[in-house]
Amino acid sequence: MAVARLRQALPLTQRCTYFQTGSLGPTPAPALDEMAQARAELQWRGPAALDLLRKWLQRGETARSGLAALLGVTPDNIAWTVNTSQGIRDVVRGLGWAAGDEILTSDLEHVGTRGLWEGLTQALGVRVRVVAAGATDDGFLERLRRAYSPRTRLLFLSHVSCVNGQRLPIAQAIADARERGVLTAMDGAQAVGQFAVNVAELGADFYIGSAHKWLLGPMGLGYVVVAPSALAQFNPALTPLDPAPDAVPLSAARRAEVGTTDVSLRVGLARTLELLAEVGWDVLEDQMRQVTACLRAGLAELPGVQTLAPLPWLHSSAITSFVVQGWDAARHQALVDELYATERIIIKFQPEFAGIRVSTAGFNTQDDVDHLLTALRPRLP
Repeated sequence: MAVARLRQALPLTQRCTYFQTGSLGPTPAPALDEMAQARAELQWRGPAALDLLRKWLQRGETARSGLAALLGVTPDNIAWTVNTSQGIRDVVRGLGWAAGDEILTSDLEHVGTRGLWEGLTQALGVRVRVVAAGATDDGFLERLRRAYSPRTRLLFLSHVSCVNGQRLPIAQAIADARERGVLTAMDGAQAVGQFAVNVAELGADFYIGSAHKWLLGPMGLGYVVVAPSALAQFNPALTPLDPAPDAVPLSAARRAEVGTTDVSLRVGLARTLELLAEVGWDVLEDQMRQVTACLRAGLAELPGVQTLAPLPWLHSSAITSFVVQGWDAARHQALVDELYATERIIIKFQPEFAGIRVSTAGFNTQDDVDHLLTALRPRLP
């Protein structure tokens, strides 16, 4: 029943079969309504009206406190940004790079992050060591340990890979980095909202994510969680810091958030977090786990289909990537286009492996999966 209520709040579930939450999650109608109310009140009654500004700014701050509670941190640990890619740049910008400094990362990272590493290499001579994630946690961790050098400054990993949905062993990787005095930054965009994430327990110096994926929040809002011990190395807005030895350090928010912003985005996330909590985070995870298992079981019965991620949930996620053996990139893209045009099924062509990615969110059902499998079957060799 809880999942049915969530679907009722998402009108697109009546118009299409949506498997693209790993890129853009749909925002529930009640959140869109509250965002519209905030914008309308401010524009119709005065964008700088103090009573309205206070009202909506306070409402927006409940998004920060709600997200902090979800992630096991305090609101002061969270700084808003516009998306994960920008948040990662906010972190990396302040680390004082020199030629020959090294970043340690995996081969399953987002295209935006790979572009950042290329930019750092070209502009500053930073070296990036890319370690193959492979199929097992132990193998990956061992390869990471061998890759460290005296010049390693940062360990950067995705908690869940956007490429194949693999869940990386970041807790142990963070502990290994800490033993070596190396900073850690984690891309949580594909993790938060899928399963419980306690950032304080993970111990990362920086944990970055977006509202617009599995949290079903609005586009244009991301976040950086900064550990108290890492505050001194986080100042993306070049905010003046009080040099007094007994001064209270500025929060992550005060270091990063400057200028006028669209407060309605935070209002929308606040409402979405409330709605998802009403459904139940455990309920959502269980729904994703079950529907994902059904999808993978169905794909295993289709001719020529090869899935690319580990199957057990604890090592995986609600992202399933697959290829059709013998097909090139153009044929996979054509299938994605055809399923949308003829069946209103929305999935993703994934260029990293020239295949297809399916995101099974907490609002997806067995009927959704059956629709996809039925549509795929006659279109495969």
